[in-house]
Amino acid sequence: MGLVFKLSAISYQLSAISYQLSAFVMALLNQGMMRDHLVLLKPPKSPNFAVRPKGDLLAHWKAHRGGL
Repeated sequence: MGLVFKLSAISYQLSAISYQLSAFVMALLNQGMMRDHLVLLKPPKSPNFAVRPKGDLLAHWKAHRGGL
């Protein structure tokens, strides 16, 4: 019973820290201090589509579809 209580207390403390950290990050974003770092929050682009020029995308799609 004591272990469950300790784990529950630790979980509560971690969630409180997480909430405070997210509030701090949101405050920084609202002040514009981290606007340049927003790219870090976005998922990475697929390398197949990030490197290819636009004209090649259609050829790439057609090749995977077996031609039109």
